[in-house]
Amino acid sequence: MQRGSPSSTLEVVVGVTASGTPVIALFGECDLASAEPFRDCLLDALQTNPREVILDLAGLEFIDSTGLNLMVQAHKQISEGGGRIALHNVPPAVAKVLAIAGIDVLFRHPEDTRSPALSLRERRPTE
Repeated sequence: MQRGSPSSTLEVVVGVTASGTPVIALFGECDLASAEPFRDCLLDALQTNPREVILDLAGLEFIDSTGLNLMVQAHKQISEGGGRIALHNVPPAVAKVLAIAGIDVLFRHPEDTRSPALSLRERRPTE
């Protein structure tokens, strides 16, 4: 599933892994003006009370405090049920923002870069 308006600077692609883990892939810039589709997808994914939600950030070019706040709120909600948010394919610039904000420690970063989220990159809509 794909969300975001044509004028949006953020595209969100949603899927699941073979084991049923929700995957949300972000492409573009996540900021105050564009974060609503990301928020909606996070809320949808969290409603199922998963043990894990994967955020594939390979296509994320920029994130501001709005996007960071959404990630922290999702972390808080899923943690209450013993779950976690896993970040896959984090670009260096985004990793730096997460570290500067001091929230990088909240999220699991798998060592294996061949994550199940990679297949979502191929589903990115053409412009």
